[in-house]
Amino acid sequence: ASSRAGAELGVASRIALSARGGGEYDISDADIEAFYKETITGSGGDPGKGTTIAEMIVKYYYGEFTPQGFKRYSGMWKGPPPGAIGKRDITVAMGIFTEQLKKPTVVIKGGVGPSVDEMQKVVDDGKGWVWVGADMTRGGLAIG
Repeated sequence: ASSRAGAELGVASRIALSARGGGEYDISDADIEAFYKETITGSGGDPGKGTTIAEMIVKYYYGEFTPQGFKRYSGMWKGPPPGAIGKRDITVAMGIFTEQLKKPTVVIKGGVGPSVDEMQKVVDDGKGWVWVGADMTRGGLAIG
């Protein structure tokens, strides 16, 4: 039984190491460049109606960023059908999203990994990339 417990501990250690980016999941500048080249092959424009990315951007960015915080849009989506998110809603949200990428109301630092002192993280690493990530938290969806 003790050898099995030791083997399970070894597997748990490897999983934890991988989850922190310990080797297998490290991302290099070459990986980022390859990802970028894959993403520029489309026709461009806003994400399509009904896509996950369009729904997330509309639900997270459609509203007003104020000094008191974000005020989410509470009206009726334009559709079609009315009440459902449609192309016009996506266009408005993408405009707000684009503006937030250029001049963010809320700045989120990134960098060297999770559980790292805030002083070690950076706002801009000077490489010219803007990353958008999503995370489900106890408070709901967070995109930044």
